[in-house]
Amino acid sequence: MPSARDLETLAAALRRASRDQAVDVAARALSAGATPDDVLGAVFLAGVLDIQPRPVGNVLHSVMMVESIFRLVAGAPADEARLAALWAVDDFALGKERDDRRMAWELGPPPVVHLDATEARRELVAGLEQYDPERAERGVVALLAHAGAGVAMDAIWPFAARSFRDAGHRIIYAAQVDRSVRRLDACVTQPALRSLVIGLASDAEGPHTAAYASSQELVRRLSEAGSRDAGTPDASFDVLRALRGGTPEACQRAVVDALQDALGSQVVWDGLRLYASELFWLRPGRRHVFPVHTLTEMEAFGYAASRVGDTRTERLLMLQAAAWAALARDAIVRNDGAYATGPGIDAEVVESDAGTEGSVANDLGSHEPARVQAALEAHPAVAAEYVARVRAEFIPRADQNHQYKLAGAVLDEADRVHPRWRARVLAGMADYLPSASDPVTDVHRRSQRALRDVGLL
Repeated sequence: MPSARDLETLAAALRRASRDQAVDVAARALSAGATPDDVLGAVFLAGVLDIQPRPVGNVLHSVMMVESIFRLVAGAPADEARLAALWAVDDFALGKERDDRRMAWELGPPPVVHLDATEARRELVAGLEQYDPERAERGVVALLAHAGAGVAMDAIWPFAARSFRDAGHRIIYAAQVDRSVRRLDACVTQPALRSLVIGLASDAEGPHTAAYASSQELVRRLSEAGSRDAGTPDASFDVLRALRGGTPEACQRAVVDALQDALGSQVVWDGLRLYASELFWLRPGRRHVFPVHTLTEMEAFGYAASRVGDTRTERLLMLQAAAWAALARDAIVRNDGAYATGPGIDAEVVESDAGTEGSVANDLGSHEPARVQAALEAHPAVAAEYVARVRAEFIPRADQNHQYKLAGAVLDEADRVHPRWRARVLAGMADYLPSASDPVTDVHRRSQRALRDVGLL
């Protein structure tokens, strides 16, 4: 990762560039020694400085998907990583154009505050509770100075899970910010968390927080029971089946019942992950954007739960994840129509055609989730080959940032879920991400030309 000065210099250059110029600016930086990770870090910093965090969604996606690209290109060939980084540059430039058309905005200098650590945390929480962005910003600036990002995020996580407004992007943005500030130079931490709390404290939520009030009450009633390793992996199917078709309230009760039956956190989270994956498998509108959120929101909740330090907050996140799965499902039905009625994700695995190398390769390239799942179940060792194949086909053809967000979320969930369910999670992206049959995008061609011009391709 570059020094703070280098990161800020490149971010400033990207902020000044028009969309027509931005890819060339980044290509020249790569030629001068910057890495794809450097470029992605600069895109993230430029985005939190120049893109309005309210509403939490819309053009803010160009910031939210940066961490997903980091995840996708980890271990990728250099050419693929550079081209994905340039895609992020172009997406930021496009997002900035759209944001400027809405309202020219930039994150100004931080407020000057004089609070001790206790007062700072109290100010941050009060600002978030009362939807007062200026107060929340003062609190987070002071708390960062005393205690760092981890302590600040511990106070923020419940509020990131509070409201389903803006299609649930608040928990996604919080998770992506937390991952990025852990990865990048400390110079990004304060602006990123300021952007986050401004977004979370903007706009009173009304009916979008009904599930949150219910979750808070249920957490108060729950005991501390439920270890991370109690119950067998098969019990996750019981959780999945209890969630199907339920209202937000019924899904919350299903989680409470599972915990009271002494199922461990891993088993319950895996049931939630399987449900989110199933909703994506059976989604209406096969290439529509909205169904992506059943997976990306669930992944963000699971990530947040892995970062918090107390059981009560983890339970709150778990209950909100269950409720939001139902809310997202119902929103998808309203927007895109009814779900398919085929077999669920708990159906018996169909045998892969044969054990030969050629048949497995055909299954992995079929873009049919059931065939991909069967191949991965029968041959777990080919998972890395499958991911590399998806990445190589996808990067030249990606035409919107939800595709990157989905790919990153699926890879993270596949790492987090019990190994028994990994193939089912990975296979879900097979028929959504662009493949070799889709056209190469203009952004990709422009990025190739820019890299050729500086001698990197």
